Amino acid sequence: MPTTLKLELEITEQELAYLNSKIGEHSPYADASAFVRELIQAKQQEEAETAELDFSGMAQEMTDEELKESILAGFRDYYEGRYIESSGDIKKDMERARQLWGDLRD
Repeated sequence: MPTTLKLELEITEQELAYLNSKIGEHSPYADASAFVRELIQAKQQEEAETAELDFSGMAQEMTDEELKESILAGFRDYYEGRYIESSGDIKKDMERARQLWGDLRD
C-alpha cells in the first residue's frame, strides 16, 4: 500500500512551468505525485544499472603459465595478509586496496 508523503519544494518559475506542462488533463502525468514517482523510479533504475559491474574490455588472453602465476600470486597475497573484507562495492574495495598497497597491477 502506498505511503503518503507531503513535500514542500522550492523551485523556480521556469521549473514550475515545466512541471505544470507535464501534469493534468492531456498531459503525461495525472498530477505532481505521478511525475515525482516516475522520477524516483527512473533514478532507482539508473542507480541499479550503474551498480552492475561492466567487465567488457577487461578480458585478456592468458597463457596457462600466466594464469597459474596469477592464481599463486593471489594465494601469496592472502597468506601475507594483503586482503580486505568486501564491502559489497568492488569499486570502493579496489580503491581501498590501492590506498593500502599501491597499484595492484604491478
